[in-house]
Amino acid sequence: MSIFKFGWLPSAFHHDFCPWANAYVYWLKRPIGWVVLAFASSLLLGIYVSPQAFTASGAIAAVGIIGSFWPWISTLGLKGELAWSPSRCEQFDTIESTLTVTNRWPWPVWGMVLESDDAISGTCGDQKVRVSLSRIPGLSKSQFRWNCSPAFRGIYPKNSPRLSTAFPFGIWSCNQPLQVAESLVVWPRLTRLVDVPSNAGNQVLGIGGTRDRSGDDGDWIGVRAYRPGDSLRQVHWAQTARRDNLVVFERQSRSQQSVRIQLDSSAFAEDTPCINDAMVRVYASIANHFLSHAWNTMVAIDAPWTSLHACNRTAWLDQLAGWEPVHGPKTAPATLPPIPKNQSLSILITSARHSNHSDPRSSQESMPSRFVLSVNDAPANLSTSGDWSNDHPNVWTISTGDNFEESLRHVWREICQANLAHGATCVS
Repeated sequence: MSIFKFGWLPSAFHHDFCPWANAYVYWLKRPIGWVVLAFASSLLLGIYVSPQAFTASGAIAAVGIIGSFWPWISTLGLKGELAWSPSRCEQFDTIESTLTVTNRWPWPVWGMVLESDDAISGTCGDQKVRVSLSRIPGLSKSQFRWNCSPAFRGIYPKNSPRLSTAFPFGIWSCNQPLQVAESLVVWPRLTRLVDVPSNAGNQVLGIGGTRDRSGDDGDWIGVRAYRPGDSLRQVHWAQTARRDNLVVFERQSRSQQSVRIQLDSSAFAEDTPCINDAMVRVYASIANHFLSHAWNTMVAIDAPWTSLHACNRTAWLDQLAGWEPVHGPKTAPATLPPIPKNQSLSILITSARHSNHSDPRSSQESMPSRFVLSVNDAPANLSTSGDWSNDHPNVWTISTGDNFEESLRHVWREICQANLAHGATCVS
């Protein structure tokens, strides 16, 4: 029987039995600590054993002094700037990083290492690599370029980037902070969807119908005086000749379908970063998809409702990139927002692990108008078709993992088909 079958034995090797002594021995984790210990030992040997040990003391002292001051002097003459092109991207996009280093010393500097966030470090295939600069010529301005693929949304750098070196002996490290020309904004990965669910029963409403208010679309509803900017094709020539002033046709205005999309901020948990990221990606992808189909899109997380337009899409994605959930005491789960008469759809995005989530069956609205997208970490099963079940008619589950985007597209297609089966339409 192996002794490692006892659970207490492996843990005993990693247990800290003397936490009070950590403040006295942690300095030995640094190479400079062992140099100081070796220097003190050689001094004691020289005093009590043999004076020849003082030769070793001098050599150790020289190594410690050179190894400590040389990195400090090298970094004093360096000035660097870090930039990205482009400065905005989505998760997993490949972008170019540029590091510009100016060396004001007449001698070259060796062994520089870039210390930055792992999300913006270099990549070689699918592996993260550490960016190292073997040599920076003296009295020069050098540029170094590499590709990186941020895997997490956010505004980078989150930690101050810096150049560090421990050359020549690696016993002491000094660093020089880098300037950042412009922060890198990493948006959530947007999944390209195909269909749009609609419960209006008319395909034209998927891209916007018309209503009897003055505008530039639809049928004629009257006439009015000419305004600068009106097209000459709208001129009513008979009325113009009768009144001796330009008169134009009044036309209908475009009517849009509306959707409210809410991200359940109370569903975020510290131990499920993959699910947290997937929920934000679903939220951003669906909102962007409805916006691209000219829907009146309202979005909310834990703030008041915001109307999403093409003009504020970039600012909204920037805000979403920097948003972080607040992990605190459990709060009441979010519920499906009410649908006013002029609203078509209401969507809630939450986690399958979030207990006691709202039950869409309590809604008095029609079933295709309100549904919940639930994200879990179970393996995706794309071979079976979805079922608009009677138990949970409006709850649809999206699986994370390698097939996350395929799972989202698959579920979205099922939602559209289910809406179509209940008398709604899917607009491509």
